[in-house]
Amino acid sequence: MAKPKTKKAARQPITEAFNFDSVVSLIKQDRSTIDLKAVGDEILTLRSKVTEHPQDPALRARLAACLYLGGDLDGASIELKRSIALRSDDDVSHVFLARILDEVGDRESATREFRRAIDLAPQAADPHFLFAESLMKNGEVSPAINEYRRAIDLKPSAEAYSVCLKRCLACTTTSVQ
Repeated sequence: MAKPKTKKAARQPITEAFNFDSVVSLIKQDRSTIDLKAVGDEILTLRSKVTEHPQDPALRARLAACLYLGGDLDGASIELKRSIALRSDDDVSHVFLARILDEVGDRESATREFRRAIDLAPQAADPHFLFAESLMKNGEVSPAINEYRRAIDLKPSAEAYSVCLKRCLACTTTSVQ
């Protein structure tokens, strides 16, 4: 007998894959478009799974993503720290935690997490790009330019990286004039 389809399939994109692409789209998502009921349902499901499997870092990271979508940055940060404690080599979790720490104004910890992610995945362009965005947002133009350039060196086909670098460079020429 086949199982009937449930609403769960509609919620899977929230937590289906936890990689740089999913984290970037999560961070860039317009929060006004989020279905909070679906996110809340997913949080309840994931909390239950985490209770059953507390040593599963992937479950904790997925729960963090849902908490982030629901606007619970503190809860997301806690779950990411727990996930990282279970699997310290997870560069994606370090980047995601860095972005959350940056959002709540903890620049020092955010920078430390970005650097840890870059150390873990030196050939990945996304940590450099996301770090550059953070630096630029916080007015650190020169270091942001360096990080954008590193990202472009690692992933020359990423047009968005070049666009952001040009914007960043335009800030320096505008402020010099």
